[in-house]
Amino acid sequence: ALVSIVFPCRHLIGELFTSDQEVADTVASLVPIMCVFMLGDSLQATVGGAMRGLGQQKVMLCLNVFAYWILALPIGSLLMFVADVGLHGMWWAFVLAVFSSGTVGLLTLKYGISWEKEGMKAAKRVTAITLTSTHTPSRNPPARMSTDDMDSIYFESSFSTGGDDDDDEESCAESVVIHA
Repeated sequence: ALVSIVFPCRHLIGELFTSDQEVADTVASLVPIMCVFMLGDSLQATVGGAMRGLGQQKVMLCLNVFAYWILALPIGSLLMFVADVGLHGMWWAFVLAVFSSGTVGLLTLKYGISWEKEGMKAAKRVTAITLTSTHTPSRNPPARMSTDDMDSIYFESSFSTGGDDDDDEESCAESVVIHA
């Protein structure tokens, strides 16, 4: 969505920040590359969020160090100074880095993660989830399970009605046990 705004306005963006026409023209010429970078960044950011949710931050750290420091910096420097491509060369190297990190991260999520194992780890972390329920007669829920030996997930929902007076309050609960 941002690309659809930035790209058509590429000639205005530089002029918003400088009165130097050469700088504004350079910014306008870099915006198309920046738009390609933003597409890769959306992939990389999504993969990074999934990895963070899995507790695999170290994987993303390694991917980003490799992509930016091992790939982008040397390639960008070569394009910028040796091939005389200038600033555009460094931006294309950043495009390479963000797509490399995102693609390898996506492949790691697809083929390198045991989703069954991750699901079981998540189930063991869950002790109880409080849900809002409709009015159901109150009953005694089973004792909560320990996260160490949990073979099922216990969901408990509760619902209270009544005024400020606790004696008049009507409490209702519903429980469901899902076996893993």
